[in-house]
Amino acid sequence: MDKLPQIHQSHIQERTSFQELEAVLPKNMFLLRTEDGGDYGVDRILEVVNDGSVTNIRSHLQIKSKRSVRKATSWLSYAVPLGTLNYLLNSLNSLFLVYAENEKIFYWEWAGTIAQASRPQKPKTGSDNRKTFSYHFTKKLGDKEILNIHERLLRDAALVKKLNLEVNPFNRVLVTDYIHNSTYRDYLMMFVDGKFEKIIALAKESQEFSPALSSLVARTMGT
Repeated sequence: MDKLPQIHQSHIQERTSFQELEAVLPKNMFLLRTEDGGDYGVDRILEVVNDGSVTNIRSHLQIKSKRSVRKATSWLSYAVPLGTLNYLLNSLNSLFLVYAENEKIFYWEWAGTIAQASRPQKPKTGSDNRKTFSYHFTKKLGDKEILNIHERLLRDAALVKKLNLEVNPFNRVLVTDYIHNSTYRDYLMMFVDGKFEKIIALAKESQEFSPALSSLVARTMGT
């Protein structure tokens, strides 16, 4: 037979990771949808199923695979492409997953959490020429983690709906900081509950300045 194209190991690994993720996700909690139009940083779309109904509440997924070597540590290191990470951040609650072939388990993290970890390494002056950020993944995709993801996606979708952020796409991007930072998340919950004076008081006492916090205070002052 004439020479034919070979199946690369990377393609086999990719296909295996997709199949394994499809198998591990409970069908009564999630739909795993394909992403049409080319892979620009999203491999699959995770849609929440709630009480037997599809919801259109979604998380964008980037799925990688690694032939990890079993070691004493409980984490897996992976070089996350920063271009891909920034792409994921433009959608709320995106996920980055790495399938460890030897362990047959997914390590995962919220894209926003990885972004927060990468910021201290950015140069204080000049441009950031890094292509990747080495992140230590510690979360493993088990039953409890899957349930936590399901509940979080439902809860945050309700939160964004209450804030009516669709009016201002810039604020929709900023909310990523609140979602992935416990302090900011407390501020956001107070905003939804109408505790505006408390937000302003705590913000004045805070030693931390950020565009996200300033934006929320500005929204509070305008209510």
